[in-house]
Amino acid sequence: MRLSIVLQTIAGLLTLLAVPFLYVGGTRGNALLLALGFLLFTTGMIIAPLLRYIIRRESRGPLHLREAPLWKILDPHYWRDRRPQGR
Repeated sequence: MRLSIVLQTIAGLLTLLAVPFLYVGGTRGNALLLALGFLLFTTGMIIAPLLRYIIRRESRGPLHLREAPLWKILDPHYWRDRRPQGR
C-alpha cells in the first residue's frame, strides 16, 4: 500500500478520534482532555500538507536540479545523453 494512503487514513482517524475528547473536555471543563483532543486534532490536520509535499516530490521525477548532486549538474557528459529528442 502506498505511503500517502496510509498517512491519509491515519490523519482521518486521528481527527475523528479527537472529536470526543474535545467535546467531553469542553463540556466538563477538563483542561487535560481538551488539550489531548486539540493535540490529536492538530496532528491529524498537519498530516494533510505533508501529504501534498510528499506527493509533489514523488511526481517530479528522480532528477530535479534542486535535488541533483553538484557533480551531475556540472558534468557535461552526464547531460549529453539526457537532451530532449526531436519529434
